[in-house]
Amino acid sequence: MSRRIRVLWTFFRAFFRTKITALDESLMPITVRFSEIDVRRLNHSLFTFYGELARLDFMIRCRLIGWMWKEKSYTVIASESIRYLKPVQLFQTLNVRTKLICWDEKWMYAHHIFESDQGVVAVMILKGLFTGPQGIIPTSHVLRALNLPPESPAFPNMIQEWQASETAMVLSLAKK
Repeated sequence: MSRRIRVLWTFFRAFFRTKITALDESLMPITVRFSEIDVRRLNHSLFTFYGELARLDFMIRCRLIGWMWKEKSYTVIASESIRYLKPVQLFQTLNVRTKLICWDEKWMYAHHIFESDQGVVAVMILKGLFTGPQGIIPTSHVLRALNLPPESPAFPNMIQEWQASETAMVLSLAKK
């Protein structure tokens, strides 16, 4: 199945799935197809694509997509970190769990957990924002569209440490 067909299938299917709130964890099944493997295992780049599909499903099911359409906005993923734990085989079904973790004035942080019958096969954390014709959309506007309070849940240590590491990396490389 081509990526375009997967996107369209995810888009239309999400409208018929159970609605969720933005603080709920979303679960989306994905089966690995022949065109998505290298020799015998899932190509590592597909985890990013599967994450994109899971975010599309999440945004439709929590009714954010209507607001995005009205505001002519889209998401920009500025940073993500993936840890691969186990190989994924052809025709294996993955369940991708997606959850919004926390936010600040500019960024929203989420995770994807990829599970199979073997348990967790990969984890991903990401940082993104919304932008539109006028530029970056403040998180407070997005939260209002989601009926969420402006106060973020506490930032987990893993997010704080990841951000510190990312800042150190940028500062180190920017000097060269």
